[in-house]
Formats: sequence, structure tokens, C-alpha cells
Amino acid sequence: MTNRLDAAEPGAHPPVADVDLPEGIQLAFTDDRDRRHVLDLEDAAAVDFGQSRPFRKLPAYRGQRSFPGWWWSVTTRSHVAYESWLERHHLIEADRDARVIGIAGQPFELAWPRGNGKKSARHVPDFLFRLLDGRCVVTDCRPG
Repeated sequence: MTNRLDAAEPGAHPPVADVDLPEGIQLAFTDDRDRRHVLDLEDAAAVDFGQSRPFRKLPAYRGQRSFPGWWWSVTTRSHVAYESWLERHHLIEADRDARVIGIAGQPFELAWPRGNGKKSARHVPDFLFRLLDGRCVVTDCRPG
């Protein structure tokens, strides 16, 4: 399976490259009643992640170098979780973009078999953006 999103404005961000996804990806999310659900990646299109809760709790401790928090989104008319100021910047830009009609922070966990299949790799993406044309974009925010 391949996933691709073209950059909207030249020079705004580097273009997004094709990504080959591994086989057997499972997606876990937490619904609005804090119940955990696990499903195959192909079945995730039917889930409204705007109605789910962040998959993991935001870290908060004394001496922390990152700045997690909640952004009041005009798009969703609710709070959206972020884990750093870099994520907050991407969240603010998405909230201002008229093409974005839904935003979910820490929306789910992806898990897939690694190596001999006994262990699995896991990753929680930073955001899921639902676009006006029906597509969804899953985003990780990384410094340059």
C-alpha cells in the first residue's frame, strides 16, 4: 500500500514522499467513552477519529523540555492535544486552512509485525487531518 500527499504551495514545506507501508498493520484507538478498539488498517476509513479521545495521555512533569497542551480549535470547536510547540505550530496552521474540516491529536496507535513476527513496532502519529475532499492526512511533526 502506498500513501502520497502533494505539497499545496511550492516552498511552504518539502514535498511529501511516497511511503511503502508494511503488511499486517493494526490500528488501535480510544473512543469517546475511553474504550479501546483494535482493527485492521483497511477498516479504519469508517471510524470518525474526531469523536475519539487522544490515544495516549500528554506527558507532564517538572523539568520537562517540551510544552504539551490543548489548543482550542475553531475547525473542531473543541480542544486538540499537542505535545510540543512544533506540534502546536502545525496545529495552528491546519486550523487556519480552509481545506481542513477535522483535526484529531494523538488519534491512534499503529502496530505492525517486526522481524520474525514475535515483536511488533508501535507508533502514535501526532495528528490526523480530515480534508474537505474526503481524504485524511496522518502527520508527524519533526524538526528540520
